[in-house]
Amino acid sequence: MIGSKVRIEKRMLCLFLGLTGLLSAPAPAIGGQAELASLRGKVLDMAGNPVGDATIVLTDTVRGGEVKTETNDKGSFYRRGLRPGEYALTIEKEGFAAIDEELDFRAGEDKNEEFRMVAAMSGAEVAFGQGIEAFNVGDFEAAAKAFEEVTRLSPETPEGHTNLALAYLQIGKMPEGIQELEKAAELSGDFRSWAQLAMAYVQVDRLQAATRGFETALEKEHDPADPVAYESWMALGSLYFAENRVEDSLTAYENALSANSSAVEALVAAGKCEFNLGDMAKSREYFQRTIDAAPESSQAEEARVFIEEIEKRLP
Repeated sequence: MIGSKVRIEKRMLCLFLGLTGLLSAPAPAIGGQAELASLRGKVLDMAGNPVGDATIVLTDTVRGGEVKTETNDKGSFYRRGLRPGEYALTIEKEGFAAIDEELDFRAGEDKNEEFRMVAAMSGAEVAFGQGIEAFNVGDFEAAAKAFEEVTRLSPETPEGHTNLALAYLQIGKMPEGIQELEKAAELSGDFRSWAQLAMAYVQVDRLQAATRGFETALEKEHDPADPVAYESWMALGSLYFAENRVEDSLTAYENALSANSSAVEALVAAGKCEFNLGDMAKSREYFQRTIDAAPESSQAEEARVFIEEIEKRLP
C-alpha cells in the first residue's frame, strides 16, 4: 500500500460487577464470540484527491467469507462487525491499479487506514515500456513491434513515432524510419525531432531536405550547449560548404564553436572557410588554435599543411 497509515486502537472495556465488596470476572461476549473489530479508511489518488465509488473487499483468509463496501464521494468508507483475524484487502476502481494487501484485526480494534491508488497504465504506456526494454537489450525487431503498437494506440504521441523510427533505422528500414521521424517532427515541432529527421536525410543523401531540416531545427528553442546542437551546426556547415555557400558555412562553424570552443573539427573547418574567403590571417589563427587544442590529432596535421601554404602566400 502506498501512503501513510494511522492506527487508532480502542481498549477493550471490561464490565466490572460489584457484589458486596467482591470483584467478579468480565462477562463473556454473547454467544462466546470475541468483540468485533472495524475498519474505517480513505482512498485517494496520488495527487491527494478522493477516489469515490471504489470497491473495497475484505476476505477472511482463515474462516472464509468476504464483506464488501464502497467509498463515498469523499473517498471515505467504514466497515464494522469484522471478526478478529487476518484479512485480504482489495480495492478496485476503473482507471486505477488495484490495491492488494493483508490486514490483521485484533478483538475490538477500530483500524483507521489511508490508501493511495496509482492510475493504471494505458495499453500504449505498457507497449512503450516494452519497446524501451527491448531496444535497450538490442532486440530491435521486438522494439519496432512494440512501438508500432504505441503509434496504433496513441497516434498523436510524438515519442512513439520517434522511437519507432529509431528501431526501424536499426533494422535497416530507412524509408519507414524517415517517415516516422517526419510524423514526429510534425507533431512535436521541437528542436530534437527536426534535428533527428535532418540527420536521417543525410544518411540517405537527401541533402537539400537535410539542409532545410537542420535550418528548421536550429530555429527552434534549444540549449546552445546541447551536443545535438553542436552536431547540427557542424552538419549544416558541411552542407553549406558543399553548396559553395562558404560564408554561411563559416557562420555555422562559428555557432558550433560557441557550443564547444575547443572542438578541433569546428576549428579546422572554420580555418578552411576563412582560407577560401581569402582572409589568411584569420585562417591561420583558426589553424593554430587547432594545433594548440590537439597537437597530435589528424586535424592538427591538416592545419600544419594549411599554415605552410598560408606562409607562402603572405608577404
